[in-house]
Amino acid sequence: MNSAQMSHHSYNNTSISGDARAHLGNVFNFSSADSEEQDMLDWLTTLNPSASHDHACKQYQEGTLRWIFDHATFRNWRDRPNTLLPQALWCRGGIGTGKTTLVARILNHLQERGKPRGTLAVVYCQYSKRDILTVETVMGSILAQLYQHSEGGFGIPAHIKAAYKSQPRFWRRSPTLEQLKTWFRLRLEDENAVFVLVDAVDELTPKLRRKLLHSMQSTSRLKLLVTSRDAPEMETDVFEKQEVEIRAHETDLQILVKSKLREEGTEALRRLILSKPGNDLSFSTDEEQIVSKVTQLAQEMFLHAALNLDRVLECQRLEDVGHSLNHLHIKLDSYYDKAWERATDDQTQLRCQRAKLILMWATLAKQPLTVAALREAIRASGGGVKDEVLAEEEIESYCAGLIRVEPLPLRRCSSKKVETVSGSVDGGTSSNSVIAFRHVSAHHYFERMQDTHFPSSSKAIVAACLLHSSPAEALSALPMCHILSTE
Repeated sequence: MNSAQMSHHSYNNTSISGDARAHLGNVFNFSSADSEEQDMLDWLTTLNPSASHDHACKQYQEGTLRWIFDHATFRNWRDRPNTLLPQALWCRGGIGTGKTTLVARILNHLQERGKPRGTLAVVYCQYSKRDILTVETVMGSILAQLYQHSEGGFGIPAHIKAAYKSQPRFWRRSPTLEQLKTWFRLRLEDENAVFVLVDAVDELTPKLRRKLLHSMQSTSRLKLLVTSRDAPEMETDVFEKQEVEIRAHETDLQILVKSKLREEGTEALRRLILSKPGNDLSFSTDEEQIVSKVTQLAQEMFLHAALNLDRVLECQRLEDVGHSLNHLHIKLDSYYDKAWERATDDQTQLRCQRAKLILMWATLAKQPLTVAALREAIRASGGGVKDEVLAEEEIESYCAGLIRVEPLPLRRCSSKKVETVSGSVDGGTSSNSVIAFRHVSAHHYFERMQDTHFPSSSKAIVAACLLHSSPAEALSALPMCHILSTE
C-alpha cells in the first residue's frame, strides 16, 4: 500500500455555528507531530477524517439536534459504567436525516464534556471513498486518533515504533489486521472508556462490516456509536446493543428553514412581497407560510427541506415564490431530475456540455476526483480550450447545486511537489481540491441513471486516453483513469 494521506488541514472555525465552533479542534493535530511520527501515522492508515468532520460541522445549524443529548438511550450509552460486553449504540435513519452531522455534533459534545482527545475517534465511511475503505484502514485511522495527547503531540507506543522500524525503510508493509487488533486492545487497556464513532457503516459491505465489528470486540471499555440507513445485524454475544431512530424533527426543520431564509433570502423576499401592489402583509406572515410548506413536504429529512428551499430562494419575482411553493418536490428523484434539466438545458451550449462532463466524471470516479484531473478530462473530452483554467466556483455553478468542491487532505508537502490521493501534481499549478456530490443520494441517482444520462461514458474515457501519445502519458495527464469503472 502507498503511504497514507494524512491531513495538515486546519479548521476554519469562523464558518461554524455557535457552540459547535468553540470546541471543534482538529481530529488530527499534525502541527505537533514530528516528521518521524507523521511517517508512522502515514504507515498506520490512509483514512483521515479531518476534512469530512469539518464539512459535517459546517452543515450544523445551531439549535438543532439537541434532542439526542436528552434521549435516555443516548445518555445511558454515554454515562453508563463499563459492562461485560462493549456497549454499542446504533443510530438508524433514512437518507438526508442528518446522520453525518449528528456524528460530528456528538464528537464535539463529548469534547465539551471533557473527554480527552486520546479517548475519542471518528470515521466517516463516505461512499466516494468506498474503494479504500477496508477494515485495516478504518482500524488504523482509529488508532492514529487514539494516540494523540490532549495537550498536543502523539504518544505512539514503543511496540508500534519497533514494528515500524523492523521493516525495510523503502518497502514497509502496512500493519496486518492482527497487529491492529492487538494494538487496539492494548490502547484501550490504558483508559476507563474509549468512544469510537463510525458514520455510514452501511457503506461497507456486510462482510467488511462484520469483520470490523469483530475486530473491535476485544474489550469492554469500548463505547461504539454507529450510524446507518438500516440497522445491520450485530451479534448480541459480541456487543451490548442499543438503538436510536434518527429523523429530522419538525422543530429542527423549522429552525433550519427559518435560518436559511433569514441568512440567504430575507431581504430579497421582503422586497418581492412589498413590491406587490396592495400587499399589506408583514414579511413574518409570508415567512411562516414558506416555513410551513417546506417543513410539511420534508418527510422528516433535512436534505429534502434544504433542496426544496433552494428553489424558493432562487425566485426573482413574487409570482415565482408562489409557483415554487406549489410545485415543491415530494421525492428526491424528482428534484434530481429537475436539477439535471437545469444543468443541461437551461444554460449556454458550452456550460451545458461542461455540466454533463463534470457530472459524468464525478459519477464514474471510484476514488476522490481532483480538480486538476477533472480539468484535464474536460479538455481532453472537448469541453475546454487549451490553457484555459476552469475555476472551482465555476465547477459548482455549472451543475445546479449537485456538485461541491472540497479540500483534499494532503499527506506530504514540499516546495516542489504535492502528493495527493490520485497521484502527484505540481503544487504551483494545480488545485488540491476534490469534486464530490452534494449528497450521497445524488451520487446514487446518477449511478442509476448512467445509461440514460451518460450513454457513451465508456467511449468518452477511451477517447480521452487516446488523445495522449502513450498509456503512461495518459495516466500522468489523466490521473483519474486508474480509478474509473469502465464496465
